[in-house]
Amino acid sequence: MGQMKNVEAIIQNKLYLGNLVAARSTRTLTERRITHILSVCNEAIPAEVPESGISHKRITIEDVGYADLLIHLPIACQFIHQALTSGGTVLVHSVNGISRSAAVVIAYFMWSRRLGVTDATEIVRRARDSIWINPGFHEQLVLFQVCQYNPHPGEGVMLSEYTTRNTWSLFQTRTALPYSSFFSTFLHRLPSTLLENMGLSISKLLSGLFGKKEMRILMVGLDAAGKTTILYKLKLGEIVTTIPTIGFNVETVEYKNISFTVWDVGGQDKIRPLWRHYFQNTQGIIFVVDSNDRERVSEAREELQRMLNEDELRDALLLVFANKQDLPNAMNAAEITDKLGLHGLRQRTWYIQAACATSGDGLYEGLEWLSANIKRRV
Repeated sequence: MGQMKNVEAIIQNKLYLGNLVAARSTRTLTERRITHILSVCNEAIPAEVPESGISHKRITIEDVGYADLLIHLPIACQFIHQALTSGGTVLVHSVNGISRSAAVVIAYFMWSRRLGVTDATEIVRRARDSIWINPGFHEQLVLFQVCQYNPHPGEGVMLSEYTTRNTWSLFQTRTALPYSSFFSTFLHRLPSTLLENMGLSISKLLSGLFGKKEMRILMVGLDAAGKTTILYKLKLGEIVTTIPTIGFNVETVEYKNISFTVWDVGGQDKIRPLWRHYFQNTQGIIFVVDSNDRERVSEAREELQRMLNEDELRDALLLVFANKQDLPNAMNAAEITDKLGLHGLRQRTWYIQAACATSGDGLYEGLEWLSANIKRRV
């Protein structure tokens, strides 16, 4: 990563991404012929900017993962688009120009070119390699795609404050606290999908210092398999009334000195193509099967096999929860093993566990298997 600059061109002579210094610099604005400024921060730019003829829009938001950036993205995209189509030149900035503003520019490429998060992020990173988006904003970008770039409050696609606060506080605790004098300025902006560079190394170092291992788990499966019920049974020890997950839930589950960060991702068919956004750095997969759903077990097999073919998951452990074993017509673990084709897996460490999410039967046995196998790899 090169030295961070105040401003860099994402689209030459059209769209710039920068920091607060750039937005307050008359020279920068003049040299680049900026006609529109989009501020994505709480800090103000000089009051004379509107008087200079520059059109200014401000999104007041903090750089924390539980801040609701998602609902502002359509307006931000429209502002940028209208400026560019009218022949203008746009500067999008935040305080450092690496998290909030970068997320907005990524959203613009997603919206205008119908790109996924990964491809849009790569476009922006090629131009400004210092971007580090905080994990909550990254997940909101995923949801921006899920809701087809048109989020509405109350339609089930918005991130809950509880979930994103939990993600944010977990991430801060994991990376920044012992290094606050230097690293916190940058590490708290690392997205979960980019931890393989700096974050994983520091996470391993912290694990050594405090004696606790960490494991990133992706829990997927068809809709109504019981994923969210399993997650909150493990986390809270309670049965939680759930609705279909559109987006994700994330919780930390502590077991035998291992901190499992479990990402529960929605299983509806229109959401499944977005599972891949969660693959990077995943050490273990929990695939949940409704043992009573004989009609869709072949569909579950197809989704599982498709996912296991992804290169990013080649080293991930696989735990299959054969859920809903309390139902009278449920398939047993041996039958599900056969129907999912698990015996045909090569170079994959896997295990199937009969389970019942509502009673908790089998859940900790599954974690026991995961913890034993992750310890062997450390």
